[in-house]
Amino acid sequence: HHHHHHHQDNLPATSENKFKFVHGFGHVQLANALYFSGDPHMLYQDTNAVSSGTTRCYRVNTGSLTTRTTLKAVLVWTDPAASSSASRLLVNNLNLRTYRVESGAVLLGNEAQTGSQCTDTINNVEVTSQELAENAEVVVVVEGTSINVNSQQSYSLVLVGPSTMTVTPLSSCSSEYGAYAEKDSCSSSSNNDDDDNDEDDQTTAIIVGVVVGVVALIILIIVGGYWGWTKWAHARAMGHQRQQDVEELVEL
Repeated sequence: HHHHHHHQDNLPATSENKFKFVHGFGHVQLANALYFSGDPHMLYQDTNAVSSGTTRCYRVNTGSLTTRTTLKAVLVWTDPAASSSASRLLVNNLNLRTYRVESGAVLLGNEAQTGSQCTDTINNVEVTSQELAENAEVVVVVEGTSINVNSQQSYSLVLVGPSTMTVTPLSSCSSEYGAYAEKDSCSSSSNNDDDDNDEDDQTTAIIVGVVVGVVALIILIIVGGYWGWTKWAHARAMGHQRQQDVEELVEL
């Protein structure tokens, strides 16, 4: 079958909108992810695993850019089921971050979405996106922050970047990529404390609600019971009275 090439065939595949914000990060925009020869972007995917306290690093070089300058990294993993009583549903916490070799600038996964300078301890999808110059070097870091179920957690990392980029998985992560010590304004515990405080507030509200409800119910039972008993006692007294009246009439 002979295919006639039309001019349109060589246009890059792009979707109308970056995102359709209906749920999470929106619907998948296939045209922005899949790539064909001649497209300004390319896709890199790796499936691997980390254990607690270990990291995996990928070095990205943007090369001589054409039209696309954005590098987007997406980390996703299938988290084991949490116990029904758990206050935090994420069981195995992985973290994504990118390290700009030239400037030392660090981007944390979901930082743009949460507006927080802390690592994300809630979600099992983490995303970073940034604009890069020619021949920029970025190290993408996947960290096994805490793996509570199984010895390792497998993950998938997807990079969508300029078609000119090269990606090299590193055999070991240099300490400089790891030594980010959370972002400037975020101490390692504050994020968790905030969440715990929220949970404590919710727990307190539930307990107070239950206590108030139970007390109200007891009062209702007492008042209702007393009112019912007085009505019954009154009716009984009246009944006796009527009976006496009837007996008196009979006697008459």
